Amino acid sequence: GRPAERDPVAIKDVAVPVVVPVADSAVADSTDPTEEIDDFASLWQLHDDYREPCYLWEVFNIVQKIFLIGILAVDDFRPGSIGQLLTALMICVIYALVLSETRPYYEWHNMIFAVLISSCSICLFSWCIVHSYSLYAIRLGGSELGMYHVSEEVTSVALLFLTFAPTVALICIEALRVIADRHLVAAAGAEEAEEA
Repeated sequence: GRPAERDPVAIKDVAVPVVVPVADSAVADSTDPTEEIDDFASLWQLHDDYREPCYLWEVFNIVQKIFLIGILAVDDFRPGSIGQLLTALMICVIYALVLSETRPYYEWHNMIFAVLISSCSICLFSWCIVHSYSLYAIRLGGSELGMYHVSEEVTSVALLFLTFAPTVALICIEALRVIADRHLVAAAGAEEAEEA
């Protein structure tokens, strides 16, 4: 058959083995996810980083990714079309709004990294929409060819930045976390020395 007919099967193959165990582990005992339950004991690390009301955040996170994959399988969207990009942008904006409202992570560095990734996704899809409109204007003869080359160069730089920014930020955030942890250990040691 056509590739579009095989895409939903591919999405199901991704969704079932990933979402089902995560959902099972989350629902097994949402009141106390640290309690050892034999069937799900190996999956409790999925809850370690989340605040108490947000045990199901991992499921929401995966659902967002599946929606982003799923729009590729919709027949109405041509690959790279404005409709596809707008739908992806809408999904990322909704995710960012829910993220900012719930603030699901215990640790500040995890929250900063999640916000950064979400912001990069929004910027990426927004830039692609702007770039698609500029290419459409060029096809209609509304812009000079020189502007197209500038747009291509700027687009390449923007995509490189959005690709590597999260990695650089992760390194910086982890370095700050290590420094903060060392300060906490040093402060705790100083307090113990004073008490002694």
